[in-house]
Amino acid sequence: MKNKINALILSIALVSSIIATIDVLKVEAVSTFTYGDVFVAVGDSKVQWRDATGALKNVIDCSSFVSSTYTTGMAFDISGNLYITMFDGNAVCKVDNTGTPIGTFGSNYNADPESILFDGSGNVYVGHPDGNDDILKFDSSGNLLKQFDVPIESRGSDWIDLAADQCTMYYTSEGTSILRYDVCNDKQLTNFATGLHGPTYALRILPNGNVLVADTRDIHLLDTNGNIIKTYDAFGENCWFALNLDPDGTSFWSADFCTSNVYKFDIDTGAQLLSFNTGTPYKTVFGLAVYGEKTAATVIHLDLEPKTATNNIGTSHTVTATLLNGTTPLQGYTIDFTVSGVNPTSGSDITDADGKATFTYTGNNAGLDTITAETVVDSKTLVGSVSKEWKNTNGGGSSNEELKVQKIVALDDDREDEDAKGIYIDEDISFLHDATLTNAILTDPNSNTYTYDNVPVSLPIKIKFDDPNWNPNLGGISNMIDGIWTLELNITATYEEPITDELKEVKQHITLDFKVDNGRLSFEGDEDQFSFQKKIKMKPNPVPLNAEEVEIEIEEESEPGVQTIFINKLDIIKPSGTVISYNGVPLSNDDSSIGLGVKLPGDPGDWSASGPHPT
Repeated sequence: MKNKINALILSIALVSSIIATIDVLKVEAVSTFTYGDVFVAVGDSKVQWRDATGALKNVIDCSSFVSSTYTTGMAFDISGNLYITMFDGNAVCKVDNTGTPIGTFGSNYNADPESILFDGSGNVYVGHPDGNDDILKFDSSGNLLKQFDVPIESRGSDWIDLAADQCTMYYTSEGTSILRYDVCNDKQLTNFATGLHGPTYALRILPNGNVLVADTRDIHLLDTNGNIIKTYDAFGENCWFALNLDPDGTSFWSADFCTSNVYKFDIDTGAQLLSFNTGTPYKTVFGLAVYGEKTAATVIHLDLEPKTATNNIGTSHTVTATLLNGTTPLQGYTIDFTVSGVNPTSGSDITDADGKATFTYTGNNAGLDTITAETVVDSKTLVGSVSKEWKNTNGGGSSNEELKVQKIVALDDDREDEDAKGIYIDEDISFLHDATLTNAILTDPNSNTYTYDNVPVSLPIKIKFDDPNWNPNLGGISNMIDGIWTLELNITATYEEPITDELKEVKQHITLDFKVDNGRLSFEGDEDQFSFQKKIKMKPNPVPLNAEEVEIEIEEESEPGVQTIFINKLDIIKPSGTVISYNGVPLSNDDSSIGLGVKLPGDPGDWSASGPHPT
């Protein structure tokens, strides 16, 4: 029995070890910093690396270079490296964009470096709450350029942020004010704000000049004159300390060092968008950073859109990079795009007058891609990245089975008196994302053909014969020749499955014949000219893969009278490639509905009519 118990204990220990190992592997199996990732300084030389939802991705540990009880302020350089102030370690730890510590930065820290930022030239400023209280300025290599002996209120140059003018340094001193110092002319300026309840800690300048500040009991938004215009708080939180802006420009993050809770707030509404707990003890959370964060001092920005996206494999995806100096577009700069992941590729584009450059590629493999854009401005390298997920939703042969309602309409103005102007296809596909005409061919009675190919369309699809600007590939058709016209359409569209939200694809091939007489639409059996409308329905809808019978219903809407509609060719192509054709079929009626019942598989000519028939 003892041996069995020992074996059981050993098995449990082994399983626990395996689970622990798997858990560690899950956390550490990450690649590079991603736009919107959140970094939380939690002490003991460590920073938690989390994704934009707050989920833990990794823990960065700088203890191999610096031992520090507290980790505090953080900032990113233009290459995406992370710099972490090691408070009581009197150092700054530098981490590459894979989360790997690579050394220390700078020197001459007098006591407890806490806040850090980059200016528009890549220089680094570090604030000290203790020691000589100075703000230090370094070049991008870590060489000390200058020390600013700034006046203090309670405790040094605690938290700092530099304005877009590259001169005005805003800082807190754990008092009740926000102070300012001119680092260009080395002189003190008037206080930005006074009378806060304090102690004041981290602060950030917004693009419009407003300022956010963590004020212990709550967080304030101040206007450009230093007046409080909004206050943010969460139940039970009274130690607001860390604060940073989200790259979306509409929200910010803050943390409470008493509870170790981290929150994301909407700037305009004050709504709590996200929250999580770091799982670390009281007085451990003293810094926050967000990858892609925008600071007032970093004037030149390279932004990518969309930040995230999900597409079906086999489709294309376009990323737009925008290069701005403040709010001014930068034209003529080469943006290099690189895709890493399941669909590796690369390309480049030059920014236009709006500062925009685009990159399009096709994903043929399911999985995740990271798209990185890079450019150089004034010898500074700017980098941005976004993510892309590709899904395979065409498996099993079911995604192309959807045959939706189509409505084919031939137009003439005022229905009777004017010349025919064109036709349009009104495709009723629910949850439609996009549609494309591929190799749509219009043939006139003299066998002249006009091709519309790879034309992205919105629905309804309109083909106007007298509009020379309808399609630059065609040039328009100015004259409706009398006789039988044929329009052959290939339509590809994608839509969302309503329950699963999976993207699916519809491919349809339709050929329509219609008659023109004296420039007007006309039909045999009647002297009057009418516009007409045919609706082609597939039943059941959607058509299942194993369908034995599909009903095709054709409805005509026109003024009463015996008319003949020629459908000389109607092809329906199944996803399997099977083509069902109807050739030379006159459909006559004296009412508004004709039905065709077709058995599948079977002879395409084996059809039967139902409904009213002419005598």
